[in-house]
Amino acid sequence: MLTELKVSQFAIIDSIHINFNQGLNILSGETGAGKSILIKSLALLMGAKSSQQDIRSNKDRAVIEGAFELFDRKDIVEKLDEMGIECSDESLIVRRVLQKNGKSKVYLNGHLSTITDLRKIVFPLVTMSNPTEAPLVEITGQHENKDLMSPRYQMEMLDQFCGNLDLRYAIREKFELLSELDQKIAQLEARSQLREQQIDFLEFQIQEIENLSLVENEDETLTSQIRELKNKGQWEEWITDSIDVLNNSDHSILAKIGRVLASAPQHSSLAPVLQQLNQASVLVEDAAFTLQQLGSQDSDSDVSLEDLEDRLSRIRKLQKKFGEKVSDILSSLSEMKTEYHELTHLSETLDHLESEKKVILQDTRALCLKLRKKRITGAKLLSKEVNVELAELNMKGLVFLIAVEDLDQPLSTGMDRVVFRTQTGKKDEARDLSKAASGGELSRILLSLKQVIGANQHPRTFLFDEVDTGVSGPTAEKVGAKLKNLALHQQVICVTHLPQVASFGDHHFFIEKQPTKDTVEMSVSLLSSKQRVEEIARLISGEKVSKTSLAHARKLLENAP
Repeated sequence: MLTELKVSQFAIIDSIHINFNQGLNILSGETGAGKSILIKSLALLMGAKSSQQDIRSNKDRAVIEGAFELFDRKDIVEKLDEMGIECSDESLIVRRVLQKNGKSKVYLNGHLSTITDLRKIVFPLVTMSNPTEAPLVEITGQHENKDLMSPRYQMEMLDQFCGNLDLRYAIREKFELLSELDQKIAQLEARSQLREQQIDFLEFQIQEIENLSLVENEDETLTSQIRELKNKGQWEEWITDSIDVLNNSDHSILAKIGRVLASAPQHSSLAPVLQQLNQASVLVEDAAFTLQQLGSQDSDSDVSLEDLEDRLSRIRKLQKKFGEKVSDILSSLSEMKTEYHELTHLSETLDHLESEKKVILQDTRALCLKLRKKRITGAKLLSKEVNVELAELNMKGLVFLIAVEDLDQPLSTGMDRVVFRTQTGKKDEARDLSKAASGGELSRILLSLKQVIGANQHPRTFLFDEVDTGVSGPTAEKVGAKLKNLALHQQVICVTHLPQVASFGDHHFFIEKQPTKDTVEMSVSLLSSKQRVEEIARLISGEKVSKTSLAHARKLLENAP
C-alpha cells in the first residue's frame, strides 16, 4: 500500500505531501489543475522515464518520494533482501532525484539503485510466465485501455483467469527445446559444406594430441625431471669424490682406519676403541658400496635430458593452442573427438535430431491442444462473468466475447490467437475490441475485467486514471460502486471528474493550481466532510455551486455505502 507521496520542484509542483490511506482514495480538481502531473510523478516511482524538462523552472533538481507498507508483500521483502537492501520494518521508501545535468538517481530504502531494480520491485512486467512478479502499484487508465486492445494483453488476462500457468511453462520449455534443435540442425547443415576440410583439420589435431599419450600434470613432472637431470654432473662428481674419500685411495678413510687397526699395540684397555673402529670401518665400507650402486643406476638411465626437453616443448606448443594446463588439452581432445564423430556421422546425427524434433513437436502440439481446450472453456466463462458486470454498468445492449482462433504452428504461448470482441446486437457482427469499442466502453470493460480477474494473492495499489471517461448518470454510480468494491481488499486511488464516482470515496483529495507572482503552483489537500460536499457540488454544477447542487451532493454521499 502507498502510504505517502512527497513531490518537490516537479513541473508546477513546488512541494506537496500526501498521506494516502486504505480503501478508495479520490483525487479531483478542475481541468488543468495538475492531475496528470501528479499521475506522472507516481509513474516515476514505478520506473517511468524521466525528463530534464520535468524539473521546475530555475531549479537544479526535482525529488519524488513514495513510502510503501509491505506487511502483506513478503515477496517484495524477499526481493529487497536478495538485493542487499535492508527492510527491517517491512516498509519501502522509493526516492527519485531528477537533475538538470541529466544524472538522475534512484534510491531504495536509502540504497543507491537503478531504474531496472526499481521496476523489478515496484512495477515489473506482469505476465503469466512470471507469476511471482506482482506490482506494488498497478495503473489502470486510458493508457491501459490501449493495452486492453493488445492481443498479448488479452491472452495474458484470459490465461490468468483460466489458471494456465503450468501449461504455459511446459509449452515454453518445449518451444525452447525446439528452437535449440532448429539452431543445431541449421548449424550442422551449414557445416556439411565444409565437412571434408573440417574432418582433415580435426584428424590432424586429434592425432597431434593422441601421439603424446598425455597424463594429467605431466608438464609439472617433466619440469621436475629436467631440473634433476641438469644437476646430474654435480651429482656424479659428488658420488665419485665421496667414494674416493671413503674407500678408493691410500688416503681414504677406510685405508686410514685399516692402518690404525694394523698398528695398534696389544693392550686390554684398547679393546673397546678397536671394536668401535672395526664397526666404523664396516659402516664406511657399506656407505661406499651404496654410493657405487647409486652411481651405477643413474648412469644406466635410458631417459636423456634431450628427450625430456623435447617432450615438454611439444606439450608447451599444445598448451598455447588449447589452454594452460594438460587438463585443458585433454578436455579439448574430448570436444574435438565429439565434433569429429558428429562430422563423420553427420547424416546419422541430422536424422537423430530430426527424429527428436518430431517427438518434441508432437508433445508440444498435444500441450497446445490441451491449452486451447482450457482457453475455449475459460473464454466462455470469463465472457459470461464480464457480461454480468457490464450489465450492472448499464451496458445491457453490448455483449463481450472472447474468440480463441487456431494457429498453424506452435509458439511459446501456444497455438492460439486470443481476441476480445464486442457485439452490439444479436444480429450484428462481432467486431474486434480495437475497432468497435468507444473510450467509455473500453473503460467499463476494463473495470469489469478487473472485477472478475483482479483478485490476487499479492495486494497492491490500483491507480485508476479517469477510468470513468465517457460515462455519466446511473452508469457513473455503478462505476463508483465497482471501485468501492475493489477497494474493500486493496487500496484504490482514483482520479475522477464525476460526482457519482467521487461520492463513493473513503478519502477525498482536492487538486488545485494557484497563480503566484511569477508562476503557478499546484497543491493537494485532504477534504473535510464539509469541503467534500462543496467539491462534489462543484463537480455537479461547475464553478457556480448552488443550493440545489449542494443538496444533490449531500444526497449522493448519503446514498454511497
